[in-house]
Amino acid sequence: MVAASLLLFAALVQSSPGAAPVVPLGAQAAAERASRCGVGPVTATYAEELQDEILAAPGATAASDAQLRCLDAAAAPFEVALPPAAQPRFGALRLARESASNAVEARAWLSARGLLARVPAYAEGTTDGAAFVAAIERLCGPRANGAILSDGDIHTFRQTWLQREIRSRAAPDETLRCLLSATKVANFPLVMLGNESLPAD
Repeated sequence: MVAASLLLFAALVQSSPGAAPVVPLGAQAAAERASRCGVGPVTATYAEELQDEILAAPGATAASDAQLRCLDAAAAPFEVALPPAAQPRFGALRLARESASNAVEARAWLSARGLLARVPAYAEGTTDGAAFVAAIERLCGPRANGAILSDGDIHTFRQTWLQREIRSRAAPDETLRCLLSATKVANFPLVMLGNESLPAD
């Protein structure tokens, strides 16, 4: 009966006009974990502009890198709002951690398919970008042909290619995953841009 009453109360709060959404237990649990990292109290809150839960650690101004790494691990996968003095350092540490993790996953994915040793080398400022793109597309098969658009130093996916893949009945995951994994392993600067920022095909 108590559990049912709590569920009913939560539903009423969520449906009440102007009421703040109930923060899921996952975010609350992450906040409790993060509070043990020595950065002061960490709370879970609903960010209306993001339409999602985030964690906030307003007392983490002087947090050390070790404390911020702890916070990153404890708070994942939630975004974390920190004071201006700590936010850039936290963002850099989280990006480095995610990049390293993605690189490991990319190498494992390519290795499992016998493609890792065939990824072409890329050296920024030395390797011809267009030639590298052509080699990567050949590596990932005929469905990858024309996938990447180069506009000067910006390399991204062609809108038309992505739209074709999305509409295709065949699963596009393998080709897209191949392109993302190969460019990650090679440290090729492939960027993901919003449609409004993409150069014309």
